[in-house]
Amino acid sequence: MRKIVVAVLSCLLVFDVSAVLAGTKSGDSEIGVQMSYQNMSAGDIDGDVMIIAGKFAYFLTDAISLGGTTAGVAFSSGDTDVTSVTLELEPNYHFNTASNVVPYAGVHTGMAIVDYGDGSNSEIDYGLQGGMKFFLSESTAFDTQLRFTRYSVDDTDVDVKEIRIGLNIYF
Repeated sequence: MRKIVVAVLSCLLVFDVSAVLAGTKSGDSEIGVQMSYQNMSAGDIDGDVMIIAGKFAYFLTDAISLGGTTAGVAFSSGDTDVTSVTLELEPNYHFNTASNVVPYAGVHTGMAIVDYGDGSNSEIDYGLQGGMKFFLSESTAFDTQLRFTRYSVDDTDVDVKEIRIGLNIYF
């Protein structure tokens, strides 16, 4: 998986982004779909999964967006089956907004609904994310993101590390 991510990022770095001047603008709305490689660890449970996440955001200014994401995951670790659905609020700050390559960073918090073996909980999650948007046109961008999330289930901390790669549409 790491080789695929490095290859995609390398191709994007040599992509001639001078042909299209896009970037983010105040009043824009963003809808995106992202594939995610996720590592979830909680006590003696550790699992790697691929998921699909959806996102929506509105740009309050050229640089600041306020949005939300949702994702679901199901995996087995040993004798334990785990399913989790998240619904999160995520503000982001975008740097270099007049460019075709727009780095961003932000925080997220929301609700994680977790079903595991012999129980289920709804917990508050929180974390950090950062990434780069590579604009292919004024209304389309390739999005890469690193994301770290934490929540607790029955006094056990759950740490989620993930890489998201997706496509965003702006209107």
